Amino acid sequence: MKPIFSRMRSVAIVGASIAILVAAFRLTEAGSLTPTAAPAGTMTSLNALYASLASDSFDASAIVASRSGGALQISKCIIARATGGSCP
Repeated sequence: MKPIFSRMRSVAIVGASIAILVAAFRLTEAGSLTPTAAPAGTMTSLNALYASLASDSFDASAIVASRSGGALQISKCIIARATGGSCP
């Protein structure tokens, strides 16, 4: 009789594991990645970020640095140091 209970227990464990996995996937479904609107006035578009990081001619005078430095300035500094330059 023990082999039957042992198999039933194994089947129950596998069934419970599958049920838990299915429940986890159903509960953690991702939402839509489509933006609801264009970037707001306080946001920077990806095209503007790329233009500022990829070229030296981008005018960043309108960008105000925060106390620790803006993300754009920090990124430009990292790129400048990686290419042998220095930060302003």
